[in-house]
Amino acid sequence: MLSVSDAMLSGCAKSLALQVTNVYENGDTAFHYEYCEDLKDGRGFTAGIAGFCSGTGDALEVVKLYHKLTGGKDDMS
Repeated sequence: MLSVSDAMLSGCAKSLALQVTNVYENGDTAFHYEYCEDLKDGRGFTAGIAGFCSGTGDALEVVKLYHKLTGGKDDMS
């Protein structure tokens, strides 16, 4: 079974992976962290650089994990 450390990318590899994701999500290599829009595709609001959606539940999972990793020191407290 793979561990989290097995899946870690080097800084360069991570940057390239994010840039490729951005090309497919936003049409360019810029990081659009602030992006949030209702695309009227039935998946609710699409947000962030990877297109997490409110209607599918993955956006909420990202927010919950962020809250946990910040020790609750964010706006959700």
